[in-house]
Amino acid sequence: MLNRYPLWKNLLILFVVVLGLLYSAPNLYPDDEAILINNENLEMSEADVAQVETALEAAQIDFFGVEFDANSIQVRLNGVENQFRAKTAIEESLTDDYIVALNLAPTTPGWMQAIGAGKMNLGLDLQGGVHFLMEVDMDAAIERRMADNLSNVRSILREQRIRTRGINLVDNMHLEVRFANAQDRSSARSELLDNFPDLQFQNREANDLYILDMRLTQDI
Repeated sequence: MLNRYPLWKNLLILFVVVLGLLYSAPNLYPDDEAILINNENLEMSEADVAQVETALEAAQIDFFGVEFDANSIQVRLNGVENQFRAKTAIEESLTDDYIVALNLAPTTPGWMQAIGAGKMNLGLDLQGGVHFLMEVDMDAAIERRMADNLSNVRSILREQRIRTRGINLVDNMHLEVRFANAQDRSSARSELLDNFPDLQFQNREANDLYILDMRLTQDI
């Protein structure tokens, strides 16, 4: 069958197809898990980078691709578990002036980014940020949920001026909040109970510290 279309139309169709493939290609590149650190009052410096790297090395967390400028530091990590462990380690090593957030770092080649070819923004729901997708990996969803809980616990206790000796995400379903005395633990428990109805609270003592365990219930 003869092609009845003029050459310029065939070339135009070919051009549109190639262009479409080019601009959809970035979606084939999976994002890296990352941590983003910034400080609204100060510019980031090499000293901040060194402090972040020291915290990660002390916690024995593998990381790569540290990038920083005056506004922020971004650390790339392998896997969701390392991402949450890194967030906790960095938060504990920095002062409250710093904001430490979970992030996804693009792996799209630089030349694609230069021509404006980027990944389609699926939004939080489709990225698993609020865990509404039925196909989401449950372990990752629980980890993200507990990481959010950790950040919220830290914020509430900071607002109420209740001092801790550290807050750790022990495993996917367990937060451990440490205090120097029983009074601080009791005050914290009173503040947190109503804010986290899905968590079970338990007091215990270890190594001269007063600990509040917050565990996710099994029937989530």
